[in-house]
Amino acid sequence: MTSDHLQTIPRSVSGTGLSGFCNFPPNTIGGVLKHTRETLAAAGVPEPEADAQVLVAYVLGVDRLNLFLDLDRFLTSTEEKTLAGLIRERTKREPLQYILGEQEFWSLSFRVTSGVLIPRPETEILVEAVLNAVQKQGIPPDDLTMLDLCTGSGILAVVLARELPGADIYAVDISKEALFVAMENARRHKVSEPIIFLQGDLFAPLADQGVSFDLIVSNPPYIPGEMFPGLLPEMRDYEPRLALDGGPDGLDVIRKIIIQSAAYLRVGGWFFLEIGDGQGVEVLKEFERRKAFGNVSIIRDYCGIDRVIRAQRINYNG
Repeated sequence: MTSDHLQTIPRSVSGTGLSGFCNFPPNTIGGVLKHTRETLAAAGVPEPEADAQVLVAYVLGVDRLNLFLDLDRFLTSTEEKTLAGLIRERTKREPLQYILGEQEFWSLSFRVTSGVLIPRPETEILVEAVLNAVQKQGIPPDDLTMLDLCTGSGILAVVLARELPGADIYAVDISKEALFVAMENARRHKVSEPIIFLQGDLFAPLADQGVSFDLIVSNPPYIPGEMFPGLLPEMRDYEPRLALDGGPDGLDVIRKIIIQSAAYLRVGGWFFLEIGDGQGVEVLKEFERRKAFGNVSIIRDYCGIDRVIRAQRINYNG
């Protein structure tokens, strides 16, 4: 499957609606699209029309735009059976990305399983911030040593390895299953060589590595525990809680990372940390309490939400 299946399609297609498909026989593309949408909508799936298009396109091996060029084409019995199975899984509210095993990030297709957090587009803000900092400082990638903490599916390590060829990158996660997925994604995008994958809790596996970093990036768990009952079933029931749960206020893991990071970040180096909505001010204070950091600032996403905290390691021995 290509990443086309998970891309957003133009408004002229996504906004056409499926009400005009009622004249198509039920086992044609048009009829199946209508049935799939209605079935998903009845199950409470948030975007039933888009998901119907993705699932049908996946089964037929075409991109979503091409579905609308052949609406009267009949599905084979094998295609119908395969689609029925996928619809069943989606009506249980299993995330589409887990069903198909793929998610796009930074215009690249990444393997995802139920053992990793599904990549979100807002995490691209973190990538942009890192690349802007490297460019602004004029640091050659060959001189960079970076750490991706809580790497999950490996999207940050992989993208940064591609964008900054020659950099040395360490990727750490507590989950063995997540590291297997991350390593698969590194192989897929041909950046296995510059990335060292380590399993362990936060900085623990780095204790005997004798390494320090010019850049640390992290997308840690930051959802407050009290929010879990109200989350969509796709997130609450299927994504790994270990990758989501940040404790009572969402900041337990973030506080640990901030406290421990100063020992691994070189003076002058930068730390980029993804945060949740409404956490910016408190995380800013956490950095400012640690006298080892300066130039702390919040980067907002395209919706104006606090998304990334940027902080620089300064020379402080107090």
